[in-house]
Amino acid sequence: MKRRLVLLHFLLTLAFPLASFADGMTVSLVPAPSRTEHILGRRNAPVTVIVYSDFECPACKFHHATLRRVIRKYRTKVNVVYRNFPLPMHSFARDAAVAGECIAKEKGNAAYWQYIYLIYENGTAKYAQMADAMALSPQDLEACRNAGEADTIVDRQLAEGKAADIWGTPTNFIYSRKTGSMVKLGVAAPDMEKLTSLIDKLLVE
Repeated sequence: MKRRLVLLHFLLTLAFPLASFADGMTVSLVPAPSRTEHILGRRNAPVTVIVYSDFECPACKFHHATLRRVIRKYRTKVNVVYRNFPLPMHSFARDAAVAGECIAKEKGNAAYWQYIYLIYENGTAKYAQMADAMALSPQDLEACRNAGEADTIVDRQLAEGKAADIWGTPTNFIYSRKTGSMVKLGVAAPDMEKLTSLIDKLLVE
């Protein structure tokens, strides 16, 4: 598993080379969002906030609430894409991320976002109970984990993040479908004012 992750990280580094940049600078270091990802909001919205996040990160919980405010403010103009970046110091973050991918596969996108809400409210240690609450039985969850597909998705997103020099969570990228431009924010939970300022700029490009 470790050798596979290292190889994937190397290949992604070739595809998305590292660069030095300041907070808010236009970059293109992570894959553009696709319609098959975990999307909150209108799928073809002109602007997407891509967040690399960790279910056990207190700042990520706070940031998730901010992102929901963004969706309510912009309605059809902005959506959010969630990508996994479980940090190694968090005991249950990876297990919770894998369970989330299993829920998305078995129960769909809406169930995935409900799971995120439950995890942030109840804690990652209860990820199996939260999956069960989403009608994914312990047996089905174990079968999904054993199949390996969910782990592969988490590994890929971790490698994408590392190739883009992500080292903490939440890390956000704001993407314009119209121009293909992407703006990276520094590692933090940006406030509503900062997010809306960058989103507004992309919407008028």
